[in-house]
Amino acid sequence: MDITIRSLSKTYSDAGRVLCVLQDLNVQFSAGNSYAIVGRSGIGKSTLLHLVGALDTPQHGSVMYGDTDVVRLSPDERARFRGKHVGFIFQFHQLLPEFTALENVAMPCLIAEEDYASSLARANELLDLVGLRDRAQHRPGELSGGEQQRVAIARALMRRPSVVLADEPTGNLDIQTAAEIQRLLLDVQRRDGMTLVVVTHSQELSKAVNVALEMQPGGALIAANRGSSN
Repeated sequence: MDITIRSLSKTYSDAGRVLCVLQDLNVQFSAGNSYAIVGRSGIGKSTLLHLVGALDTPQHGSVMYGDTDVVRLSPDERARFRGKHVGFIFQFHQLLPEFTALENVAMPCLIAEEDYASSLARANELLDLVGLRDRAQHRPGELSGGEQQRVAIARALMRRPSVVLADEPTGNLDIQTAAEIQRLLLDVQRRDGMTLVVVTHSQELSKAVNVALEMQPGGALIAANRGSSN
């Protein structure tokens, strides 16, 4: 489904000052396309991603998934909506250290109290997809950074989301591993036809997606110059 953002504003209070991070932002992410959002650190890219993913709420504006404005949902409704429609990939993986790779991937379905055996079967399929079937019983501390990110990608896909949001998914990886994760992420996006929105400083990743947008102060998004450093 399309994601349509209208008049989105987000402010924070800091030591008595009001910081306006996003002001009257309007943008649409079309279903089935891949997007990169680039721009200097601290400008508001991750804030926007959290608002799009219903992890945070704005002071003003709407975030429409089709006909559903997630801003208007109650906290419980937002949580259910996220669990059903949105997959998240974070820079620092956020895997649970006491669980195996298989259990980490299956966790979204286990939290939703879906059938245990079916959840593990689905998790095994996704570990196979990301090339980690033989690492299923390893815990995060026994995996490399690239392997942990592959587990995080598999976890994000667990409930077959229509939208995947990724915050610096290659930011902590070496060049070769980053290229492998980028290729995997875009291959999966094209295969499943999901909408992918990535916050990144990677010029390579911003060149590889369908649309690259650069965030300006106040949150305005303009077409990014893919030939220059971000």
